[in-house]
Amino acid sequence: MKRLALIGSSGGNFYRLGGSDPEQMLTDLIQSFQSNDFELANLLFVAADQSLDKKQEAVTATLYIYENNQLKKVGQGSLHAINQQAARYDSELAAQIEQSAVDGLITISSDPLGINARSVDAAIRAELPIAGTGGTSMATIQSSGGLVISVSGTTGTSNETRTLSLVAAFVRHWKIRQGFRKYIPNLAIDWSGLMTSGLPAFIVLTLVAASTRFSWVQQNSFFHTVQDALPVVLAVLAARRIAKFGEMTLIAGILAGSLAASYGVIAGLFAGVLCGITAQLLFQQCLKWAFPLTAANLLSVSVSGLLPGILLHVGAGNLLLRLQLFVPDTLGHLLAVQPIVIGATLGVLMWFFILKGGYHAVVLPLLLIELAGSGFSYLGAFDLICLVLVAAGINLANYLFDHSKSARTGLFMNLLFGTLVESVYPSLKNKRLFVFILVVAGASGAFVAQLQLRGTAYIPVLLAPFLSTSLRDYLFVMLGTVILSFLAATFIRLSGRRT
Repeated sequence: MKRLALIGSSGGNFYRLGGSDPEQMLTDLIQSFQSNDFELANLLFVAADQSLDKKQEAVTATLYIYENNQLKKVGQGSLHAINQQAARYDSELAAQIEQSAVDGLITISSDPLGINARSVDAAIRAELPIAGTGGTSMATIQSSGGLVISVSGTTGTSNETRTLSLVAAFVRHWKIRQGFRKYIPNLAIDWSGLMTSGLPAFIVLTLVAASTRFSWVQQNSFFHTVQDALPVVLAVLAARRIAKFGEMTLIAGILAGSLAASYGVIAGLFAGVLCGITAQLLFQQCLKWAFPLTAANLLSVSVSGLLPGILLHVGAGNLLLRLQLFVPDTLGHLLAVQPIVIGATLGVLMWFFILKGGYHAVVLPLLLIELAGSGFSYLGAFDLICLVLVAAGINLANYLFDHSKSARTGLFMNLLFGTLVESVYPSLKNKRLFVFILVVAGASGAFVAQLQLRGTAYIPVLLAPFLSTSLRDYLFVMLGTVILSFLAATFIRLSGRRT
């Protein structure tokens, strides 16, 4: 097992690119070393409270070391005092290097002519491989005869890419093939999870769609601006889920999503996923080719942000847009042809989906695709009315009978947030109640379909009629659903007492 030592400071430009949060940055580095079978032999890091590009008279700093396999603070005060303390620790590190207890040296905005002079000089004499960031310090080490295996400035880098680059440099130098594969993230993709993560943005689109009823709202520009933002949101989420490069991934995701904006949310997902995969694979290849870290970052971000847009514009975008339009068009056609039958069936199926685990995988993504088109959704109306309000009726009955805290909490969550349908699961163990509830959900679904109601989900119940296509009809069906559900639950409770 190779033993690495780390020296450095929060630096000037580096302070703005990760050095301002030293504990997180150092913890990430240590974990990355350990996951690649490297051992951290020593650490000496001076973390200032501001960029060292500024005047240093009033700067305070903290000194970090690594002792007993733990990151520790051993000093805090003026920068001058901390530098003197760090110089003493640097002498100990130099002695450790001279005793062959260190195999490689990492420097991050170090001071090779001052605080870190002894450890750097010892590393050069011992011909240790040296990797690091900080243009000035690394140039000084290289010109002094150091065995520099990787050098980069800090511009355009992030904690994540900096960590991967440093690990890759030593993996490449020592030809540790197994280690080089270990830091590649898992490319497994949870499509429904990506969609639902963007739910707040879809709710905003519904609010905008509802606000266009007012004459003072510029309908087309306001709505389409928010609509075009949805693919960007999903692209960023998808790219960030795959390629964990911090701010650099966000920039690439924004570029890819912006190029996908005119092709809809499915295209935004496609762009984000392709962006994340491309960024990861290209960055990995750049490290194998020993590109400077700044160049590897810029190339990976630029290409991964641009490539999805090219593919969408040459044909894939129109295909994905048709796929998105297919969902609401097909559902609307079915509900128009057989509204009562299809509506009642969907109302009942909503309960089976949520009870059997298919709601978040199937219903919610389709609901969001509907919302992306117009800001309103058939499935959103089925969700709020056939699930949430049916659950609210049951919780209301349970609370009136038992005054239970769980029923009160469930009712509160149902009405105020449009969620926590799961609160009535214990009550549904009563098979008679479950049958009654399916009847209520089916009847409500038939009304939703017959009246062609569309709305949204995960909103306060009192706002729901105002965020629908028909305030009066929506309110009528909502009230009817709660009353029927309440009466069904009450009937079951009373009949159970008589028996």
